[in-house]
Amino acid sequence: RATATRNVDGARRHARRGVADGNANRVPYTSGAMMGMFSRKKKAEPEEEAEEEEEEEDEDEAPTKGADKGSGGGGVEKAGNEYDLDVEADGDDPATAATVVAALYAKYKKNYNRRTDYVALFSFLVFVSFYLSILYLQRSAEEAYMLTSTLKSALIPEDSEMGSSQDVRDWIEDVVTTTWTDARCGDGRCEAPFEFPEYGRFGCKADCDLLTLKAKITKIQIDIYYNFSHPKGSVSPIDLMQDAKWNLCPMEVDELIGPKKIFHGADCYYEEDNGFEDQVGHKVFEIDDIPDGEWSIVVKKDIFLKVAGAVRPRINVTLEATNKRLLLAAHYGQVRRKMELTEYNKLLSTLTKTNLTLANAILDAAEMKENGTVIAARAAKTLPEANYTASITLIQNKYKLNRTMATVALTPGGYCQSNFVSLLNGTTWYNTTGKEPLSKACKCETPGSWGTVNGSLPIFVSSGPSVCKCYESVDIACSETMRWIMIEWRRHLGQAWTVKAALRDAVTIAADKEMATLLDWLSSLSPVTFFEINQIKGTDPEKLAEASLAALQADNINKERAKDPSYTALVAATQTNFPRVEQLRSFVTARATTLSNVSLSTPIYISPPIYPFNFTTYNKAAVQMIMPLYPGYPLELDLKLDLVEWNPAVLERQDFAFMTCNLDARAPIFDGKCLKPADVVAPLVADPGTGSMTPYLRQARFQKLCDAVCYCDKIGCPTGSYCSCEICRRTQQFDTVVYPNSTVTGRKLLGWDNPPSDFTLPYRRHLLQTGSATDLDTILTAVKDLSSKQASLDTKIEGVKKAQEVQNSAAEEHHKDKALENIIKAGFDDLKKGHESLSKSLEEILAKQQQALAAAQESLRIQQRTNALAEAGLRQIERLAKAVEKQRESIQAAYASGAFANIEQYIAIQENAVVTREIKAKENLLMNTPCQMKVLYNSFELANFNNTEPPIAYRERFIGLNNRVIAGMLIYIERKNLVECESNRFEGIDRTCSGGRDISSFGVDPVFKLGTPLYNPDYDNFETLTKVYNCTEFANPDAGLYPTYNMSNASNGNKPPFCMELYNPRDIPYGFRHKSIPGYSDGFPYFFDINLSADEAQRWIDFMTYGLMIDDVKTEKVTAQIVVYNAELGYFGNVMVFFEFTEGGKIEVSHSVNTIKVELYETTDDWVRFAMEILLTIGAVHSVYSEILDLVESKRTRGSYLAYFSSMWNYIDVASITIHIGTIFMWFTFGWKMAAEFSPDIHYDIYKNLEASAFITNLKVPNQMSEMGALFLEMKDLVTYLQLYMTLSGINIILMLARILKLMDFQPRLGVITHTLALATADLMHFFVIFFMIFMGYAFIGHVIFGYASVHFSDMTASVNSLFQNLLGDITYFMEDFKSANGLTFIVGMIYFYSFNIFVLMILFNFLLAIICDAFGEVKANASESVSVVTELVPMITDKWRTVFSRVAYPDHIPESRVRRQLRIWKGENPDEEEDDEVEEAPDKVFKYSDAKELDLPGLKRVLRRCVIETYQRNDAKFLLRPTSKEKRIDDIAADIAAEEEGGGGGGIKGFFSRRASRSKRKEALATAEEIEAAAEMLMEQVGEEPEADGDEEDGPTEVEQLQESLEKLLKAQQKLVEGQVKVIEGQAKMADRQDRLSELEKRILNVLEQPPPSSGGAGMGGMLSALKK
Repeated sequence: RATATRNVDGARRHARRGVADGNANRVPYTSGAMMGMFSRKKKAEPEEEAEEEEEEEDEDEAPTKGADKGSGGGGVEKAGNEYDLDVEADGDDPATAATVVAALYAKYKKNYNRRTDYVALFSFLVFVSFYLSILYLQRSAEEAYMLTSTLKSALIPEDSEMGSSQDVRDWIEDVVTTTWTDARCGDGRCEAPFEFPEYGRFGCKADCDLLTLKAKITKIQIDIYYNFSHPKGSVSPIDLMQDAKWNLCPMEVDELIGPKKIFHGADCYYEEDNGFEDQVGHKVFEIDDIPDGEWSIVVKKDIFLKVAGAVRPRINVTLEATNKRLLLAAHYGQVRRKMELTEYNKLLSTLTKTNLTLANAILDAAEMKENGTVIAARAAKTLPEANYTASITLIQNKYKLNRTMATVALTPGGYCQSNFVSLLNGTTWYNTTGKEPLSKACKCETPGSWGTVNGSLPIFVSSGPSVCKCYESVDIACSETMRWIMIEWRRHLGQAWTVKAALRDAVTIAADKEMATLLDWLSSLSPVTFFEINQIKGTDPEKLAEASLAALQADNINKERAKDPSYTALVAATQTNFPRVEQLRSFVTARATTLSNVSLSTPIYISPPIYPFNFTTYNKAAVQMIMPLYPGYPLELDLKLDLVEWNPAVLERQDFAFMTCNLDARAPIFDGKCLKPADVVAPLVADPGTGSMTPYLRQARFQKLCDAVCYCDKIGCPTGSYCSCEICRRTQQFDTVVYPNSTVTGRKLLGWDNPPSDFTLPYRRHLLQTGSATDLDTILTAVKDLSSKQASLDTKIEGVKKAQEVQNSAAEEHHKDKALENIIKAGFDDLKKGHESLSKSLEEILAKQQQALAAAQESLRIQQRTNALAEAGLRQIERLAKAVEKQRESIQAAYASGAFANIEQYIAIQENAVVTREIKAKENLLMNTPCQMKVLYNSFELANFNNTEPPIAYRERFIGLNNRVIAGMLIYIERKNLVECESNRFEGIDRTCSGGRDISSFGVDPVFKLGTPLYNPDYDNFETLTKVYNCTEFANPDAGLYPTYNMSNASNGNKPPFCMELYNPRDIPYGFRHKSIPGYSDGFPYFFDINLSADEAQRWIDFMTYGLMIDDVKTEKVTAQIVVYNAELGYFGNVMVFFEFTEGGKIEVSHSVNTIKVELYETTDDWVRFAMEILLTIGAVHSVYSEILDLVESKRTRGSYLAYFSSMWNYIDVASITIHIGTIFMWFTFGWKMAAEFSPDIHYDIYKNLEASAFITNLKVPNQMSEMGALFLEMKDLVTYLQLYMTLSGINIILMLARILKLMDFQPRLGVITHTLALATADLMHFFVIFFMIFMGYAFIGHVIFGYASVHFSDMTASVNSLFQNLLGDITYFMEDFKSANGLTFIVGMIYFYSFNIFVLMILFNFLLAIICDAFGEVKANASESVSVVTELVPMITDKWRTVFSRVAYPDHIPESRVRRQLRIWKGENPDEEEDDEVEEAPDKVFKYSDAKELDLPGLKRVLRRCVIETYQRNDAKFLLRPTSKEKRIDDIAADIAAEEEGGGGGGIKGFFSRRASRSKRKEALATAEEIEAAAEMLMEQVGEEPEADGDEEDGPTEVEQLQESLEKLLKAQQKLVEGQVKVIEGQAKMADRQDRLSELEKRILNVLEQPPPSSGGAGMGGMLSALKK
């Protein structure tokens, strides 16, 4: 190894020195460090080091000889081929070695450049792969296509053409019905609020459980009261009962706008309306699962308001009933104890009487009785009047004496009281039998002045001189009086005790009676509470919630008595007969004291009760006192018992509520107003008393009549006022009354000879107006028309079904070939599907027609009922008229017979008959005039505020399985305006043509269109119509919008309130109005909101269909757009389907399906891609930097920046890099701005109410239609932007492929394509010019000849596409159009088809192949001897591999960098300096002439210069070039001077033409050198050619072979160099001497140069040269 290393080192040193000697201008590079470049890094052995030192000494002597040769020869001249150098022969020559090293370095550099090209190629391939990977990740086309394919299969119509607008509507209906489906119950997922807990017949228990378990529910109680009693002569009560229905339904916020959402929607709680089974009754319905919201009791066909009711919270009803039950029980106890206390007080009052008081009371009662007997006798005339006074006086005296006797006997301390015991025990009873009365038993013979005895008892006078004492009589009087008093006292005490014993029963009876009164009033005022109280039947008073009212009453009494010991003592004392008065008084007093406690005897309500009674008014203090008895019960709670109550007349048990209902609308003639007679001035009526004309209301007869027949609310009129109405203001009311008047001749006051007025006229007129025959005829006609259409439709459907059955059977018989079993089966399946689809469509049409028919028939029945009632009223009026006439005749006959006592009675009877007549007429009229004909909504609200509000949610609509629809589906209609055609030649056939865009309102709301399924007869009236389509709500002053009306006198419509914006000229509401949307032209949007349920979506389809939104006449374009989001893929999809109504009469269908991903940086993979994008950006910036360096290098090496653009490849590089940088900016703009800012809402509020029953397209104010349109437009812009990005990226990929081809061009075998195209470019350009002309000619011919009938040639685009497809083998146009043609078209088609295929496909295409194959063959031949890519890459990769792992696996490997550096050193170059690349310039063009002769540019210049000179000498001006501008001006001036001299100095025009003539005659001047050079360059550029390559170079050895041969020669030269090293070392000493001589010579030259120059240049230069020679 050491020897080889030394050999190589020596050879390199010789080569370096030889090159240095052969080039005097180079300074040899003598770095000592480079001498051991290839030496081993390990320490050499001592022997090797010694050998190396010896070689170095030899090397120092060797250069002497080589230097001499180098100085003498100046280098080595090439003889013939540079590779034929004989290294063996010239090995001692350093110049030869330098030449070999230079050749080696050139070859090595070529290989190095080749490797650099490979590195550039593969680096760019990696860069392109990296770029494509990023594009792949950015687009994720596989995921996008998954969404795209789903959207296409689900939404895009199969046919590209349609025949009518019905096909468009069918497509819309198919999409909507497929997408707008309701959630399925049982899937285990509760999709609130569209799926909700079960209640009633609604909800989904399987997914959402029961509502009663999920929320606080208000349990309600519905009380329905009904009384269908009705007077005879009108509709039957049974009919009224059977017609009336009721149901519980969600309340309509506005009955004309739509229901407010309550979970399930607008369906009523009961699936079928509830009817009635009895004519009079009360029903209670308890519902425990009604959700919160606004509800209403809907009553239908209750035309006479026979149904009433109330809705009450069940908890309030129960609580109210409980409270009332407890309060009534407590009230009963309080009242009973109060009554008991009252009776005890009365008893105590009796027991506290004295004996005297008792005696006087007894005597008073006895005296009153006797006086009554006398008075009765007088009245009966049994007692003469004369004896009456005496009898009264006798009685008075009698009882006066008895009172005196009782007083004396009971005077404390008197004789009787003092001797009470002795007299009572010793005195015998005075027996008056046979004796005188006791009053006469004792007489005192004393003067009268001292006192006399009068009456039955003696008068004891305590004063006087003497007292007549009849002790016997006194004792008897005392004892008898006292005995009488004792007997009466015992009787009184026994009676009091008896009263005490019966007191409890009496009090119980009284209290029960008062309670019965209260309960009776309660049943009338609050029947629900009364009903609930009676429902509780419990007997255990301890269970307050279950105990009955009777049990609670008894418990209240018993508990109080049990707590009072005085009551127990009193009851025990009752068992003893005649107790002492003191005992009785003490017992009663103790009980009375207990009962006197206000907490025991204070009633809750007013006692005794007074009607009208109010149960809400009670004694709050008393309630507070009884609260401890019922703990936990809010007895004072003020409850709202009724949520809603309606028709109170029925609740008040009024049978004939129809007499007062809705009089202002149904019978305004009875609708009165309270007036005072003094305020009335008209009409004037003759007063029957005075005969003067006075206001009607100032007469008593009219006052009585008006109050009887007019209605002024329930309260009536105040005192002094009377109710006046139209019917009582008729001055002819009393025409039939006869007023006999003595002051006026005749029997009547007014018009005896005039016939009486017909009182039935106003009633007949009203009844006839009620039953309109016109309306009935209209409805009847519509029903008949619908019925006939229905029958016709049924017949057609049956015919279609039969025809399908026949076709099916025929197909089954015909297709029994087993070989075609699969085809037949597929055909039958298609036929079956078509049959089912058709049957379904027919059934839907039939159902809608039946709905329309049912609605019309319902309207007919209502109108028929109204007419029947009107006819019945007329009949009743006729009967009444006859009865009134008969009554009048009877009264007249009675008066004529003198049956009346006086004239006043006769007149009063006649006036009363008139009043009765009008009352009866009013009743007949009103009982046959319905109170109303509408559906009644009695609304109430349930609100449990502790319930959680459902979250804002929207229905999930999906395209496919998981592509959720955003907002909904937009249908946008653009309409055209119809004008008269410009040509009127055939105006008799049709003269309408399209003329611009039409944005005027159109269509009709089918809710008001008779004959459609949506028609609602209840809405088809003026009131409802103007309420739904309210022009005042349309006004928007802020936006400058005001409704416009037709204010002309014409009979057309649009008069107020029917504005032109909402109504057509026939006052029918428009169905569709113009609304602009961003991104669309002016048109009409119709939006299917995602929150529409399946039924509501179908209703919107019906509205669109029957409202005539899409027609065949004025519709120009229909656009359907849907935006979806796929959460699994993270993609948005935008689908647009366009239906173009062409002028040819068909509908062309096109579509656009785009997908886009805006969640670009969310996942880990996204951030990895972002890192790759950053690296790609860095690579793109580096590409820009590299191109800039190339541009600068071009300036440095070739002298101009424009030289960079001399190559077409550089244009491709610039374009690719520019597009690449632009797409990077686009992507980051898209990802970080546009996509990041894209935030669509799932729903947009557009319409006022999606569930509206009419005017469903009424926009919400404000609405989000513009925001929704902006979403669709933004989605479209995002898609367009991304498509532009991908398109530019695609273009960039193509440019990158071209750049790859450019980078492959260095390798002959890789550059075959580019070389082939370059070689064939000229021929291809000429070919395609010819091909394009012929191809476009055939395309134009096809369009002109066949375009009228063939879709393949209908326009130039289609024609070009068809022919291009023909070139690819698709001849569809031939099979579809030409083969089926006939006549001349067939012949021309055949000629066209065969000529095109023969001339273009067969001939021209073969020309194209020939051009390409010829060029390819030539390129292939030139590249056949080149080395393959594998052959070149394997050594390069091996060398690089060993270089990288040289320290590990290959320690003996020499790195490539060392080799290249050493070769540069051997060449005499500084390896640390940058090496200048050799610029390969294109060879100069030459002009070829005379076969093989060539002339270059300098030669051409010399030839042209010679020609100019010779031409000038021959005076031939034709070949002279123009002179310079300066010479031309001099010649012109000389010519002008000569012309003036010849013309005598003439000026003006003559002088001018003279000068011009002289110039033309003058010989042109000689061309300049600059012009000759410019002409030569221009001619060489236009006609010059590339010089032909040298044949020897082409036939020489390959580069690899030449390199191998040079290496072999180099090895041989190394051997010789080793041998000559000794000589070189010896010559080193001589070299040092020569260096000294050179230094001395250099000094001499410097001295000469510093000397001043001589006077003449030649001498100076000669001196210098002589000095240099020295």
